Amino acid sequence: MSVVFLAADFPPSTGGIQTVAYELALAIQEKGEDVGVVTVCRPGADEFDANCPYPIARVPEASKLQTATNLCEGVTELIGQIAERPRAIVATKWFPEGLAAAATMKMKRPCVTLIGHGREFRINGGNPLKWFLQKYILRQINLCIAGSEWTAGEFRKAGVRPDRIRVVNYGVRPEVFETAGDVAGLKTELGIGDEPVLLTVGRLVARKGHADVLRLLPRVLERVGDVTYVVVGSGPEEQMLHDAAEAYGVAEHVRFVGKADPERLPDYYHLCDAFVMPTKDVPGDPLEGFGVVYLEANAAGKPTIATDCGGVADAVADGVSGLLVRPDDDDALVDAMVQLTSDRERARTLGDSGRDRVMSRFTWDKVADRFLAALDDRTGR
Repeated sequence: MSVVFLAADFPPSTGGIQTVAYELALAIQEKGEDVGVVTVCRPGADEFDANCPYPIARVPEASKLQTATNLCEGVTELIGQIAERPRAIVATKWFPEGLAAAATMKMKRPCVTLIGHGREFRINGGNPLKWFLQKYILRQINLCIAGSEWTAGEFRKAGVRPDRIRVVNYGVRPEVFETAGDVAGLKTELGIGDEPVLLTVGRLVARKGHADVLRLLPRVLERVGDVTYVVVGSGPEEQMLHDAAEAYGVAEHVRFVGKADPERLPDYYHLCDAFVMPTKDVPGDPLEGFGVVYLEANAAGKPTIATDCGGVADAVADGVSGLLVRPDDDDALVDAMVQLTSDRERARTLGDSGRDRVMSRFTWDKVADRFLAALDDRTGR
């Protein structure tokens, strides 16, 4: 077993970090590497683990410090079963996994690797203990994997030397999104006709920008005519967004569908003319460190509309896979939505180009190649 992942956030729980951990481990295994994962106990884990193609060790979840200890013990048990030292111990975020990974350095001297996602490498709420702990962990790490160029900058701001940082963007499995099921039936179910459709897929939180799309939708309708906005996801902003749709007078043009079944998610992408998620900087919340959903839309052949915020510029190539606008530029965001709902040929062109871009750079197979190359480069293999 040459690569061991420490991932407290891991399926069957859901989320972006969980997806990255599972898919990256799987892609590395598909390259012929031995892979194992140490994670925490979760409801439904037995069934998930039984169907997972690589071994998973589960440890009890407790306080973060105790969970770090438990993860470290899980690593000891997992790598104790092999004669060859692990090529790398990979922490999927800095705490508690990073602390557990740092504690493994004396076991068989692996390349201790940390994946960074966004703005987590900053002092939070004036907590000096967190700051000192983070500094300690970052000093122990041999290799820092940044999910975007922006995240690499966050590592540097936290004091990590540039020679220990490598950018490895995340990926998708395009075969999941290239075909759809009964899209016509889904349109009938949602009461959608031939009008253009905008789509957002994401947790209903302020930084995703759903409220901005609703606020600007009257201007889009004025210029385009009938447009439907489909919102897939759930979260704490749900009631506020329903209220906003009513307040802006666009409720009849909006469909809130809740969290989609993974098997049906490709249908929603194929339903739309353009995907829109204008993320923004909300104090106290993490910025979008990359944005895999933009790649999912491209994999389905759909163009994306996004704001140049956080690491989104790595996921969306302006004028190639979609349209990238400045944060808080309402006019530019409206123009982008109008352009891709009124000019369907332009939307199809960007969507096709976006799919080509995904196939050339952002499959998990290619992500695994870059990840393993970063390990080789850092360890001199």
